[in-house]
Amino acid sequence: MTTDNNLIYKNFRGSPSNKNILDAVAENITKAITAFSGTKYKVGPSSEVMYEAAGGADDFVLGIYNVPLAYTLELPGDGFHISPKEILPYAMETFVGLLEGCKIVHEMDFN
Repeated sequence: MTTDNNLIYKNFRGSPSNKNILDAVAENITKAITAFSGTKYKVGPSSEVMYEAAGGADDFVLGIYNVPLAYTLELPGDGFHISPKEILPYAMETFVGLLEGCKIVHEMDFN
């Protein structure tokens, strides 16, 4: 079984009010990853990219701490397993993507 490469977020009963921001940041993260390694990711609400699901870490961060940008990054691999030789490349591309996301978010005003 293979998993898809997804950068997803929750949508609670319709689109979140900050969907445009969630999409823009996620698209920039995935563009940085693709430029670095060639790996491509699907971006969007979990119900559109995959299926409806609840109880993930992004639910917790958004619901308990009211963090406006909460994502789940599903890495490539065979099921939820990756070989030891894939750990460093996936870690490096993830770091590149998150660094780009941090740069973008740093420029935003959440007040």
